[in-house]
Amino acid sequence: MATSETEMVGTAEMTAALDVDRATVARWVQRGIAQPAGKLPGPNGAYFFDRSEIERLRVLRGDRKQMPAPEALMRTA
Repeated sequence: MATSETEMVGTAEMTAALDVDRATVARWVQRGIAQPAGKLPGPNGAYFFDRSEIERLRVLRGDRKQMPAPEALMRTA
């Protein structure tokens, strides 16, 4: 098993850090804007994210409340 310093956070922490609703995070995941590190089993399993994903979204949002168009946020890698 690889030793990694990656810190995972749940949707609740992501929503608090970005000041958005849980539904917004779910939409971002569906549209490919937010990239979860994984999802717990089951149809309602919670997403979890690498902390760096919060920072990536924060940088992309800048000081604006609204997210840019999904095309502008798509990962190219």
